[in-house]
Amino acid sequence: MMTKYLVLFTIGSVIGSFCQVIAIRGLRAATLTTEPSHCDYCGNRLAWFELVPLVSYLVLQGKCRHCRNKIPLAGLFAEVAGGCVALYYREPSTDLLLLLIGFLLLIMSLCDWRELAVPNYLLGATAFTISAFFNGQQPLYHLAFTHFYCMVMLPKMAGVQQVAGRSGP
Repeated sequence: MMTKYLVLFTIGSVIGSFCQVIAIRGLRAATLTTEPSHCDYCGNRLAWFELVPLVSYLVLQGKCRHCRNKIPLAGLFAEVAGGCVALYYREPSTDLLLLLIGFLLLIMSLCDWRELAVPNYLLGATAFTISAFFNGQQPLYHLAFTHFYCMVMLPKMAGVQQVAGRSGP
């Protein structure tokens, strides 16, 4: 039984690490497929053993192996949070949309943490996934989705932004 939870947490940590990559590269419009993982400070490509979630951070004591600069805590947070999301939705076959919503919310949180902004494509993907999940559910869920759409999506689509106390197009 404990092995199942360890495997789920490990898989969730790997997905959480990938969520961090999506958040960082999505904010600066970089590609996900052609650019290998590298240190943000010195640019050196990371070896396979530096990509193991949680373990590599602890073994390297939170520093790059090449330049010894600190690895941002957001990466560790993303890996732990990803593992927790996977543990919370223990049955991926029945909770697949909920699991996807959890990871989309994690990506949105990481973007917001880093830049105080969430890209429109993430808001749209989350709104679509929530809509797919709540299709056929109780009316209260539709009300929650409608509130999310009206309060978050419509202003974003209209180009209205509120970042760090400033508002405007």
